[in-house]
Amino acid sequence: SYPAIQASSPTFKIIQVLKNSGYQGIKSVDLFNALNKETLVEDRITDLLNDKLIINDNGKFILTTSGKRLIKIFIIWKKILKEEKGG
Repeated sequence: SYPAIQASSPTFKIIQVLKNSGYQGIKSVDLFNALNKETLVEDRITDLLNDKLIINDNGKFILTTSGKRLIKIFIIWKKILKEEKGG
């Protein structure tokens, strides 16, 4: 429900860090430190809340009816593609 460019994808964040490191590059340990997993997860949760796919019910996240429908679509799509369950 939003353009892909709006999402803070892990790949895009990696590219940003590498671009900012310039021609000298960046050590792998520094790259991993620059990528904050919590921020990536928080961004996705915020997107899910904004899209009304989940709700926050007194500190617990719960799938909405729309969220459940979307999950069913993903499961069917993965079966069509013969992919294993998971992300």
